Amino acid sequence: MIELGEFAPDRSDFDPSATSVLSNFVPRQGGWGPFQQFVPLSDPLPARPQGSFLANLNQGDYLVIAATATGLYRLTSGSMGWTDISKSGTTYATPPDRLWSFAQYGSLVLATNGVDPIQSYDTAVPDKFVDLSANAPRALNVDVLGDFIFATNTSDGENAARW
Repeated sequence: MIELGEFAPDRSDFDPSATSVLSNFVPRQGGWGPFQQFVPLSDPLPARPQGSFLANLNQGDYLVIAATATGLYRLTSGSMGWTDISKSGTTYATPPDRLWSFAQYGSLVLATNGVDPIQSYDTAVPDKFVDLSANAPRALNVDVLGDFIFATNTSDGENAARW
């Protein structure tokens, strides 16, 4: 146990009975203590992560989705492993300096990397990602505003947007 004064950032820096800054401590009865050891959330992805998303499911549960340069994965419920949910027969081509952009529209999770077609994943019938539409542009970003899906920095031009 480390003895520190009461955490009171609004008191004078010259008050010896108070501590104005605390970093990397957690409150304990009668004082402050160190963080516990970090515990991994999952096994590592098969390659460097290039994006992640937390999808909200209907019952208040969540689905963790992560992306690499060449694939999309979901954290397997009840284990620490990752399941490949990339479009069947597809290897994505995300450049090393780009990240995947994700958004959720109802039960659909949308994913885009600016190179490949916009992907969609239905959390109500989870299987694999599929192309959103044959007419959908390639886009760097995807967002949902109200009832609209916005794709920005599309293949139409750097400042182009579609909804």
